[in-house]
Amino acid sequence: MAELGEEVERYDVDNRRRAVRGVVEILVGTPALAFGVFLVLALDVGRAGAVMFVVGIMIGGGLGVVVLGTILAVQAVTRVGERFVLHEGGLVHSWGDRRTVALWTDVAAAVDLGKKTFLAKALGVDVRCQITLVDGSRVTIGPFVDGAGLLIRRVLEATA
Repeated sequence: MAELGEEVERYDVDNRRRAVRGVVEILVGTPALAFGVFLVLALDVGRAGAVMFVVGIMIGGGLGVVVLGTILAVQAVTRVGERFVLHEGGLVHSWGDRRTVALWTDVAAAVDLGKKTFLAKALGVDVRCQITLVDGSRVTIGPFVDGAGLLIRRVLEATA
């Protein structure tokens, strides 16, 4: 595409790291979920109070971590070869047969959603940027992109 101009840089997604993280989350969440269900069955079902609150946290937290881990594992398998290519006139996000072209003139908003806290870094949400195009489609730059911080900075500068 002539509107994109010259290629500036390529940013590959580290699918191995995404897959490992997904498997670890599944392995951590499953025992918490199973233990929580066991406690519900072992304890008096009508029991209220702090004990059941903690059990609910275990079940909800375990289920949430398993679901997030599953999403990451599925993405690691289905998004082989995912990359972002920065051009002078825009950004191209591609994997497999899919390709999203975001010309800088077509960007409605680019928002840095990263959180700069210890917990956010531990959970992997410290680096994240959502690019919304005028047609409503979105491109998300996440923590598994090699050099994501630099890419996000460049996108925000280009769309400011």
